[in-house]
Amino acid sequence: MRMIGHLQDESHARTFGDYLYVQGIGNQVEAEKDGTWVIWVEGEDDVDPARNLLRSYVTKPNDPEFRRAAAKATELREKEKEQDEAAAKRYFDANELLG
Repeated sequence: MRMIGHLQDESHARTFGDYLYVQGIGNQVEAEKDGTWVIWVEGEDDVDPARNLLRSYVTKPNDPEFRRAAAKATELREKEKEQDEAAAKRYFDANELLG
C-alpha cells in the first residue's frame, strides 16, 4: 500500500475514499495522531492516477461529482455484500458433502 496524501477533515477523506472506490481504486482512509487523515492506495498502478484525482479533489471538494460518488459507493458496497452472501450460500464444505 502506498500513501498518496492527507486531508484535514474526516468527511472529506471518507468522501474521497468513496470516490476512489467508485473509480475502481482500492484504498484505505486512516486517522493520524495530528488529526489529519491519510489516504492509502492498494495498487501500485493506481498511485499516480489517485494522486491526480486527489489534486482535483483538493481544489473543489464540494463538487457534486464527489458527493454522487459517495452515494454510488454505498450502493456498490451493498451489492458486493449481497454477492458475497450469495456465494457463501453456494459454498459447500467438502466434509459436508462427503458426510
